[in-house]
Amino acid sequence: MILPRRPVGRLTVVATILATAAAIAAGPARATPDGTPSAGPARPPLARPIDPQQWRNPDDMTWADNRAVPGTHWADPSVEPTQRTFKGALVLLDYPDEEFTVSRPAGSTLFGNPQPSASDIPRDRLPRFYQDFLNTPGPLNNGHTINEYWMEDSGGRIGVDLTAFGVYRMPGKSYQYGVENSMNPGACPAGDTCGKDIRADGKAAWVADVGADEAGSFDFVFYLTAGQDESSTWQEFGQLTSSPA
Repeated sequence: MILPRRPVGRLTVVATILATAAAIAAGPARATPDGTPSAGPARPPLARPIDPQQWRNPDDMTWADNRAVPGTHWADPSVEPTQRTFKGALVLLDYPDEEFTVSRPAGSTLFGNPQPSASDIPRDRLPRFYQDFLNTPGPLNNGHTINEYWMEDSGGRIGVDLTAFGVYRMPGKSYQYGVENSMNPGACPAGDTCGKDIRADGKAAWVADVGADEAGSFDFVFYLTAGQDESSTWQEFGQLTSSPA
């Protein structure tokens, strides 16, 4: 069978080299007395991993599996990074047809959310709730923060501090931002306009509230919106539940 030719990329070259090395390591085939080939005595691999090959599927991990870098306390807000702290704006957005799930009674949604530990939170307290959840160690985040994540990744050089704003009510309904013709052709309800720009509308609401100078003082902006996490909802309640066990 003749296979179509493909461009030879870096991965193809690496795979070929590894396959060749494996063949060399195996050595030439030997013949047994009846003439059938024999692999002969096993030989050690040409290269061995430097680090122990121990891993665990994250689906099976719990907080008990977390191991902090020895000698560090990067979740402590008083620990300063050695180089820089990035200032981030956390801008909360909701819609005329969708409010934040954590503002609802525990277990009241189709998916059994919110959890009792974060439910019935008034809308005007949501910015502070999420700011504390991401910045401050506590029972709800198991003592871990976004600053700790950045400090660990950078070896203590880079930190992050978030300031929350909102909640701002978007001018369009939730599905008007999520439904796009390129991905969901024909899904927009008749008479509605879909494919709206969530960042453009969210930024307009935020800047109108705090002013351009305040908005421009941050290193980055993270928009947090009401509604379901599309990918997680699809996987947890769609793809994964329909997959064979």
